[in-house]
Formats: sequence, C-alpha cells, structure tokens
Amino acid sequence: MYLGIDQSLTATGLTIYDGKDFIYKIIKTEKTKGTKCPTIDYTRRLLIIKKEIKKALDDFNIIFAAMEGMSFGSRGSTIYDLGGLSHIIRELFIEEGIGFIVIPPKTLKKYWSGSGNANKIDMVKVAEDKGYDISLMKNYGNKKKK
Repeated sequence: MYLGIDQSLTATGLTIYDGKDFIYKIIKTEKTKGTKCPTIDYTRRLLIIKKEIKKALDDFNIIFAAMEGMSFGSRGSTIYDLGGLSHIIRELFIEEGIGFIVIPPKTLKKYWSGSGNANKIDMVKVAEDKGYDISLMKNYGNKKKK
C-alpha cells in the first residue's frame, strides 16, 4: 500500500492506494481557544497528526509514501509550523522504516495537470477527467462538502 500526504495543521489529507482503489482521510486539528502559549499548542497539534499518520501506516500496511514539499512562496510564521510538521512526518517514516519521497509542489502540479500553477480545483478537475472520484470540500477539508 502507498500513502500520499498533503500536510496542513488544520486538515492534513491522506490518500492511500492499494494498486486498485483509493482511500481518502483527513486529519483535523484545531487551535486551543484562549491558550496562553500558542507555540506549545502547535506542538500538541503536530503530535496528534503524527499519531494519526502512524495509525494509517499500521492499519494499511504502508510500504512507501510521498509527501508534498514546502512551498517556496510561503510567508509568515505559519512556515515554521509547516516546516515542523514536514519534519515530524519525515521522522516518523524514518523511525518506521518507510521509504518516502518529498515532491516540490510545482513539480507535483505540473506532472498531474500540465501546469505548475494549478490550484486545487484545477487538480480535482483533471482527476475527474482521468476517471478518479475525488470529492472537493470547501476550504479543502474543514467545512461541509460542496
């Protein structure tokens, strides 16, 4: 089984592929309201995501994973949190002996859709045109289905 990850602190997307079928999962985390130490709260959320990915590795007997790399255009303090998430997931793969690859976002989009600047809606459209049934959610996973 193979695993694809689109990491996010709000809604990390997992796609599991067994050679025939796809399974989609979303790992959601939320900020603790009124926290006096948001950086520790972010660490708590990273650990939740790591634990849920570990569960998927075990439940689906994952042998290889691919994850989207960091966007070079990202700005603000969020990049530190996403960088931490990226490395905590890599650490998990190394600890579990899972082979993995990190794919730059523009490379992934260009391979899949022909354009390195494709947005999520464009990507889903290409997937549907290729016969894949991928549901798109408003705000990409943290709201109701479209």
